[in-house]
Amino acid sequence: MDLGLAGKACIVTGASRGIGLAVAERLCQAGAGTLLVARSAERLETAAASLQEHPGKAKALALDVTAPDAAERIHAAAHEAFGRVDVLVNNAGSAQWRALDDVPDEDWYAAWELNVMAPLRMMRAVIPEMRERGFGRVVNVASTAGKRPS
Repeated sequence: MDLGLAGKACIVTGASRGIGLAVAERLCQAGAGTLLVARSAERLETAAASLQEHPGKAKALALDVTAPDAAERIHAAAHEAFGRVDVLVNNAGSAQWRALDDVPDEDWYAAWELNVMAPLRMMRAVIPEMRERGFGRVVNVASTAGKRPS
């Protein structure tokens, strides 16, 4: 199936494994240049290397998306690699299952930064250029736990 992504420039956060890596692989298979972003440099390099056989070029950026300047740094890296951003896949996220009384405030804040603020900052960084060009796609990957906690 032709996804119409050949030659497009994409960013995928949380791309070193799982859903993020699977998405990055599909984008690269479709011929899109893809910037893989994740915290673990070692896993990320392995992931990017595994995609080199595909038509789309895979680049890696080891970075914590919750860093205050992460969105700007990711955006700049995508421009350096591909000259623009056409697609953003906000996939970085996590959850821990614990009793409410066992979750300290700093864990609540960390979850908020990772699952809400980091995607918001990424969208703020890339949507203006997408709007200006009249093309762009943003996909936010989330868990049903945000709607209906376990």
